[in-house]
Amino acid sequence: DNAGEYSNSDEDEPEILINGGIHGHEQIAVGLPMKLIEYIITAYGMGDQEVIYLVDNFKLHFMPVINPDGLLLSERYNDNNVDLNRNFDYHWDETEYSSGDYAFDQSESRAVRDDFAQHGYCLSLNMHTAFGWGSSGTNDGGAGIYSSWDGIESDEGGSESTFIETYLPNYLFIEGIGQAYAESVIDSEVWPFDQYFHFQEGADWYPFGGSMADWAMGNYGTVSYSIEVYGEQDFTTDDSYQL
Repeated sequence: DNAGEYSNSDEDEPEILINGGIHGHEQIAVGLPMKLIEYIITAYGMGDQEVIYLVDNFKLHFMPVINPDGLLLSERYNDNNVDLNRNFDYHWDETEYSSGDYAFDQSESRAVRDDFAQHGYCLSLNMHTAFGWGSSGTNDGGAGIYSSWDGIESDEGGSESTFIETYLPNYLFIEGIGQAYAESVIDSEVWPFDQYFHFQEGADWYPFGGSMADWAMGNYGTVSYSIEVYGEQDFTTDDSYQL
């Protein structure tokens, strides 16, 4: 009965984006936002005070599938063979594999750009799927939560303090949130998450240019985390318990 009261309101609240599926073959990254929508609706209706506070004090936006053509084909790239997470114009690099002919030359990345221009998110949670063997030689596939920057390593300028002062003055705050999130996953004891899940600055995993997270941070000051979820790709099968 009260739906109209809320659908036409434009409250002055911080706006948060939860997105996934920028890489079409990372299907769990699509399942996570969908499952979160289901959880929030159910928990709000059941009177969960934490969820009620979240919904009543923030605007939550969900973009479960940034790359629908890639998802359809279970391919990393879009229908033009472009990696959309290399197609944003912050540190865009033409030498990156499949980054496009120029930044924002793809309709999907432009749609994200236009959405940010309308909402100016304070926080963006970018869901990905990690799988395979990680750089440490363990089968972690990079599972963890990563902060910006993807294009600037944390020893840029010679030391971590120079990096923080020059490139990311609020890094200690961002790191604190990321560490707390990682510890909550570790404490959950959900195998195999709890073995390898960690916080890391993005480029310290591997550096690349043109990422959505760097662009959001660099252009809007949006605190952006890329969350790499361990598992196989099909969120409709055995991996669904992780959601």
